[in-house]
Amino acid sequence: FFEGWTNIINVDFSETVICDMRRTCIPFHGLQFFTMDCRDMTQFPDASFDLIIEKGMLDSIFSSFDSIENARKALMEISRVLKSGGRFISITCTSPPCRLPHFQDPSIDWNVDSNKIPDGAGFYAFICTKS
Repeated sequence: FFEGWTNIINVDFSETVICDMRRTCIPFHGLQFFTMDCRDMTQFPDASFDLIIEKGMLDSIFSSFDSIENARKALMEISRVLKSGGRFISITCTSPPCRLPHFQDPSIDWNVDSNKIPDGAGFYAFICTKS
């Protein structure tokens, strides 16, 4: 936002979180907020986004029931709404050997790079670029 990004859309599963974000972000114009399940973002058409960033969403999914299938659904839906050449960035403390197999699902058409965040207290950034 402060770097000049416009048309920023914020999505969370929790209505409580969305309400809190709306209240906290009142001074920032141009932000939109949606309560939505990342496994079903049919409110957005295909190829809607240039960039999607998540921190904690996949970690939350992987700590729940049916985690593998739910993570796959979320990643497929993220891929669907991402434009060709667009990027999906996932921030997590989960190491590449554990997370890469999910990002490298052959049914998802993107290239994946992972990097440990310098001085990031053990966090990793997975950068998925859609073909």
